[in-house]
Amino acid sequence: MRRIVALAAGLTLMVASAASAGIPGTPWYSNAPKPAVPDPSGSGFMLQDGPFSDAFSSGGNYFYSFALGQRFSVSQTQTFGSVRLWGASEYIESGIPPWQQTRLSQNISAIQVSIFDFNGTGPASSPRHSWTINVGSITQTATGNYVGGSIGYSPVFRLDAALLGGYTLGAGSYLVSVGAVLTIPDGSAFAWMSGIADGTLAATRSYGTSGDQVGEWGQWAPLVAGTTGAIEFYSEIPAPGAVSLLALGGLARRRRRR
Repeated sequence: MRRIVALAAGLTLMVASAASAGIPGTPWYSNAPKPAVPDPSGSGFMLQDGPFSDAFSSGGNYFYSFALGQRFSVSQTQTFGSVRLWGASEYIESGIPPWQQTRLSQNISAIQVSIFDFNGTGPASSPRHSWTINVGSITQTATGNYVGGSIGYSPVFRLDAALLGGYTLGAGSYLVSVGAVLTIPDGSAFAWMSGIADGTLAATRSYGTSGDQVGEWGQWAPLVAGTTGAIEFYSEIPAPGAVSLLALGGLARRRRRR
């Protein structure tokens, strides 16, 4: 497997109430982002972090060839109405400095949210359900925080979107994977911010899958404690035009080719 480098820049951000951003009610599942921390280099930026994560449907054929999965549990039947998550992106194709960007990279055409069953041996190799949400249907809200490191102070966004179809889950344990659908496979990628759950407990552990070798994609392996995906699920559907986005992270990273 190609080496995946874990970045340890602080993670999180101040989260406004769901109602104020257009999602009514309270989440039935929440792993809020870790708080941002001051840039140790003295730039003045508040930093968060998280791994690059590709859409599961990519089959491991993008540059980073990695998808992050976050384990979660449901105690009673729940219905998916909307999702809130946090993330950021690279801006390889843009001539504008990352810190001046106001939206995710144009190379990201959609965000995919995939739900997997989780049994005694780990996550299933294929999703039970997924949503592919076009970027135009996602409300992107800049959080004022940034991701440093190799992608150079890219802004973190809060991302809010409807999960259409009224899909329900019964009580049990599951895995959610969030990743981007890219226009150019080797172009700018998406990073999913880390959450406050530290992954030391089995119930909140995160998993990763890589497509570096044939047949490897979809085989989930537990990740070291300290990295989880920041995400919230709601039964309610957000008001039209009121969805928000926040995201940027670099848990799983790899150096770009020069």
